[in-house]
Amino acid sequence: MLNPSRKLLLALSVVALCSLSASLHLSRAAAQQKTQAHAGNAAEAPEIATRFSEVVRARNAKGAAVPLKVEIKEWNVTRYDRGAEISDQGFYIVHLLSGQVTTEIAGKTTARNTGDFWTVEKGQHMAISLKRPQEQARLQTIAVNPGH
Repeated sequence: MLNPSRKLLLALSVVALCSLSASLHLSRAAAQQKTQAHAGNAAEAPEIATRFSEVVRARNAKGAAVPLKVEIKEWNVTRYDRGAEISDQGFYIVHLLSGQVTTEIAGKTTARNTGDFWTVEKGQHMAISLKRPQEQARLQTIAVNPGH
């Protein structure tokens, strides 16, 4: 099992490779798939755009190919009473592209600002609420998990 800092380093390396791959597949980005997240009321659910979703192969220290499922999504969250929840995606990295939010992960509440990065471990969910006077925020999630 990889320790958290090695896992983050591996994830960032995979993200760099995926970004290169994603830029080569602009037609896929143009044909992005939009879905709604699970929420009680569809009007309150964040809008999600999947930018990249592939199984990539990285090499471990012994040189063996390790398949990793990598998904890059953008989340557009708007203000409403209950806040938004991002479902479990396994291990993922979050980048706050715009806005100011408060997150709750594993019972810990943290204020976040535009440009912040953080991680969410497998099995955890993240609740997001917008800080007033913000009406919306954009986040990017990069999920990196064992693939098939």
